[in-house]
Amino acid sequence: MLPRQAHRTILIWLSLVMAALGVVLIVQTLIGGGGVLSARLLIGAIFVAGGVVRAWVLARRARA
Repeated sequence: MLPRQAHRTILIWLSLVMAALGVVLIVQTLIGGGGVLSARLLIGAIFVAGGVVRAWVLARRARA
């Protein structure tokens, strides 16, 4: 595997881990009785959105 391919693969995995952490934050907040506008829920949503968008951009750039 070339260094550039390894770098891209690691970045995609880290993006997916970031999205998974966001999901965990959201689930823990909702199970713990957090409100819809709690800070943890909003941070979780930002993590999910950031991770998914970053992985999508990296995957799209890989095809180009």
